[in-house]
Amino acid sequence: MAEEVRKLAEESRNSANRIIELVKEIQHGTKQAVENMEHGTMTVKEGAKTISETVSSINDVVEASENAANMFKELKEIADMQVVSIDKVKSSIEEISIIARDSAAATHEAAAATQETVSINGHARIYRRGTCEFITRITGGNFIIQTKAE
Repeated sequence: MAEEVRKLAEESRNSANRIIELVKEIQHGTKQAVENMEHGTMTVKEGAKTISETVSSINDVVEASENAANMFKELKEIADMQVVSIDKVKSSIEEISIIARDSAAATHEAAAATQETVSINGHARIYRRGTCEFITRITGGNFIIQTKAE
């Protein structure tokens, strides 16, 4: 009888140690998920900053385009005397067009990065919820994990 009790005690100790290992693995995974979420948040902030800068650049381009249009009206009246100036304005417009294309490409890239970050954050939330539920189940509800409000 004592041998059976000893075996049961050893099995209980081994099971408890395994549970401790599993909890540590889950905590490590949760920590990694939180770190990934923080990285994703930083990426979103950087993307938002890039979008803001792009919008500002586009506004500058629009303003420059409006100014160029006004210049064309004036240049039409004095076209005979300003042929050289018209060529310079044409070059400026081509540069504005290149800037506008580059800005549009940067906006597209920032939007794609933001979408990817949103997706990563969604997966991290799902993983965190599942981890919390798993820990609660294996500890019989005696293990409390505090999370930020979602």
